[in-house]
Amino acid sequence: MIDNFNLNTVLVRLESNSLREQAAALDEATSILNEFGRRVVDRFVRSEDRFIIWERLSRFGAFVIDPLKEVLALTEDHELRALSAMVLLKLGDRTGISVLLEIIASDATLLCPAAARLAEAEVVEAGEQMIERLRSLEFTDKQDVYGIQCLLIALKKLGRTLPPDLVERFQRTDAPWEVRMYLK
Repeated sequence: MIDNFNLNTVLVRLESNSLREQAAALDEATSILNEFGRRVVDRFVRSEDRFIIWERLSRFGAFVIDPLKEVLALTEDHELRALSAMVLLKLGDRTGISVLLEIIASDATLLCPAAARLAEAEVVEAGEQMIERLRSLEFTDKQDVYGIQCLLIALKKLGRTLPPDLVERFQRTDAPWEVRMYLK
């Protein structure tokens, strides 16, 4: 663990004419960034409002992948697992896809961001799960209507067409306009 480091020293060594000094500076910078990635993820885990850190985690790229995989493997916290899986997938790591597919199957709160991330990553196997979830959502619940909208958008991004039974259901007169508009 690195507690004391001087960025200026690393930068000066990087600008050195000595290849040995440049290599040492790069090694030290990598160690610093790895430690920073671990600490950012640790703070994410301990934060009362994780969303502030969550939406910025992917900026740290490869330096947060291993710490997020550890979180995914060790925590029982549903929200923390879901948010970690979304960042990992955004960074190209598919470790948490099963967590996101579980959300598609049953979670209301994180349904939209999970569907969006799966669609952005072109996880085509998520399409069937999204279609099945659409069959379980009701028009009478506003959160369900929002979930229907998110899933329809995600399916469109995945290039999936709706089965005829869902097209018919979403075109009925009792379907909210907020749903019908996504079928045009």
